[in-house]
Amino acid sequence: MKKTLTLIILSFLATGCQQMEGTQYGLRFRKLPPIIGGGIASEVARPGQVVAIWPWDALYTFDAKPHDVSWGGNVRNNPDAEDFVYSRARDGNEVALAFTIRYRVNPEPEMLRQLIQTGAIDDEGVRDLVVSIGRSDVRRYMNELHTSEFLDTASRYKAVDKIKNSMQERIKTYGIEIVQVNMDDYRFERKLRDGTVDSSYQQRLTEIQQLTEDTERERSRTETVRAKKAQERNAMEATVSQVLAEADGYLNQAKLRGDSYFQSKSNEAKAILAQGEAGAQGITEKAAALQGAGGQAILKLEIAKQLQKSAPSFVALNEGSSGHGLDVRRLDTNAMLSAMGIMEGVRGTESKSVESKGANNSKQE
Repeated sequence: MKKTLTLIILSFLATGCQQMEGTQYGLRFRKLPPIIGGGIASEVARPGQVVAIWPWDALYTFDAKPHDVSWGGNVRNNPDAEDFVYSRARDGNEVALAFTIRYRVNPEPEMLRQLIQTGAIDDEGVRDLVVSIGRSDVRRYMNELHTSEFLDTASRYKAVDKIKNSMQERIKTYGIEIVQVNMDDYRFERKLRDGTVDSSYQQRLTEIQQLTEDTERERSRTETVRAKKAQERNAMEATVSQVLAEADGYLNQAKLRGDSYFQSKSNEAKAILAQGEAGAQGITEKAAALQGAGGQAILKLEIAKQLQKSAPSFVALNEGSSGHGLDVRRLDTNAMLSAMGIMEGVRGTESKSVESKGANNSKQE
């Protein structure tokens, strides 16, 4: 009885306490026969919880925040990273690969128990498991690429996606989640037996890649200049089109004004021509009338009208010596009056003679 009491007291004295950190989870493992409660406990110790650890207990803890494992420390300047993952391209060239894999532990009780049963009882064991599976899948899927495909971004990303999917499928049964897989760099080089690295092929590839980039950059610059010149040409063509359109507008307006002016003057000319033709017709008809029998009478009448308008003091109208035309002469007024008196006397004598002859004839009867 005293020995049992002593063991109980010693057990209480040996009991320790541990508080879980902010992202830490734990499972108690009792180093006792299963018949008296030995094995992995079903209850999970959560962040911030204080756990009493008996002498027969072991507490397996896991940090649930994301962790990274990297290869290629010389490229990433990460002293904690491991060496490159060495593989071969499908066409045989050796390549050194720099990768970073981000993972985290699933804190669900069942997942944690499954993880412990695989032999990973702490964060270091989880990391070793990720490294083992990661190296295997990186070599496997990057080995499917030819050397030329390493230079193609789309081909590299496709291979990286295959690595992530394969790792996730293989490691999910351990309660580990693959968050992200990144390919940080690659070098076509091989490690020699003396520990040195033969990078001659990579240097040649770098030169070719630099030449390709320079060529692409020059092509891009040429395309930029060509696009700029095309834009300037389009702008110039637009300006020329605008000027031509304005010129066409001015030309059409000028044509319309010219056609309108021509039509107006043509109408005026037609009116003048019609008027001239009518006047000529009238003159022709008048000339034809003057050449007829009454032409002299008409001419005399016209001359008389004109003389009447001018109110002359004396004029004389006689036929010409040839019987054609009129002879207009100037006469003295007194002579004209005397002539008119003589004519009147002659007319009176002739009248009296006629009357006397008439009287004689009546007497004889």
